[in-house]
Amino acid sequence: MKLNEIKDAKYYEGENKEIGIILFHAYTGSPNDVNLLARELNRSGYGVLCPKFEGHATKDVNDILDADITTWKQQALDAVEAMQGEYDRILVFGLSLGGIFATWLMTQPKFDVQGGGVFNSPVYTENPIDVEVHFTSYVKAIFKRFSSEDNYNQEIDGILTKHRDQMKQLEAFKSEFQGQLENIDQPFFIAQSGKDEMINEKDAEKLQNALVNAKVDFNWFPENTHVITVNRNRKDFEAALFDFITSFK
Repeated sequence: MKLNEIKDAKYYEGENKEIGIILFHAYTGSPNDVNLLARELNRSGYGVLCPKFEGHATKDVNDILDADITTWKQQALDAVEAMQGEYDRILVFGLSLGGIFATWLMTQPKFDVQGGGVFNSPVYTENPIDVEVHFTSYVKAIFKRFSSEDNYNQEIDGILTKHRDQMKQLEAFKSEFQGQLENIDQPFFIAQSGKDEMINEKDAEKLQNALVNAKVDFNWFPENTHVITVNRNRKDFEAALFDFITSFK
């Protein structure tokens, strides 16, 4: 897989080929979730790739629901393969859903990822992921912009059924690799917002405790919300992440 074959991604070439960084976006999001961060990293000389998961950022919410976890896994692998063709060392990070795939990549030694981490990501949780309220708001906004309220009312029940099934698939995927978290011995960055409105902020500590062989850099941001990569209080988060990445030089 070549970089120019990664569909709909944002890519910023680095000044040198020492470190390449992959940033995975959130559920219902797009590379725009991490684009501000990507540009900041690129200005510091790093090559950065922001892939787009299949089905995201379209006019039809069914595109997300018709995509599957296997496809997203393959896209994560393709991103690593493409960046490994250009850079000596690869770091993988993800916001929310993206952090699940970044973590999975790090549990697999064969993928040869040197480090990475998560931003407000429900990798290891006490309860199953439940973002239905937020997903419903997203669906309503899409229908308002691209369709109609009547169509929304007709389709919402079926859409939510598909959404619940997809969340069950995501939980099954998480369960598959949670027992492999001990395989991670690379440096691992965790950023958690204290005012996260989508996931239980205390679950970040569960992930930290499960990473028994990793050198964990845990960062708590009490005034931040879920999409920490774009909110107005992101500067401390960015500084902490930059310090972590600099340690690989």
